[in-house]
Amino acid sequence: MATITLKINDKTKKGQIFLDFLKQYVQADKTVEIINVPNEETVKAMKNVEAGIGLTKSTSHEDLMKKLNS
Repeated sequence: MATITLKINDKTKKGQIFLDFLKQYVQADKTVEIINVPNEETVKAMKNVEAGIGLTKSTSHEDLMKKLNS
């Protein structure tokens, strides 16, 4: 089995057409699978949350709004 990572700009016409082709192919042939993997920035943010880094804690909605607006 081979794993290939592709970056496709889904905001372009060609990117949309290619993604549509892939989705239709996967529906027709179950030997190919599309796996969504988060990018590096998202993975880093998830690790920070798990470690408790950069979190804002508050006791109420008003307290949270004050902290976010300061």
